[in-house]
Amino acid sequence: MIIIFIVLFLLISLVLHLIGFVHYNDSGEYISFLNTVLMLCSCGLYFFELITIDEVLDINPLREFSFWATTAILFYFSSSFMVYISHKYLYTHHLDIFYMVNEIPRSMTLLCNLLLCLGICLAVIRDRFQKEFIHV
Repeated sequence: MIIIFIVLFLLISLVLHLIGFVHYNDSGEYISFLNTVLMLCSCGLYFFELITIDEVLDINPLREFSFWATTAILFYFSSSFMVYISHKYLYTHHLDIFYMVNEIPRSMTLLCNLLLCLGICLAVIRDRFQKEFIHV
């Protein structure tokens, strides 16, 4: 399903460029908006599969890297959803609001990176402890 989203993103962005709706030297807010929508749909599909597939119900999702990575991506893209679409408007008409709103993706990027690091560290530490228990 994710491959379908990637192909859909590439085709729609190509069509938007070819018909002239989005210019090559534009800031790309429509492409970023499309990317955000598809990423949020992908995260929604992950969480939907997490609660509906029977094989996954036995696994604790808090100990899985994919859960933390998807949660971080969901936080980042949901917080910067409207920022991407209003980026050019706020920069040209409301510069003071632009600087305030521009801090939202920056802080969410920090949170996203922290959650990704936490997920990677948990996966590495868990594998290390499992190996030590096997040898003992």
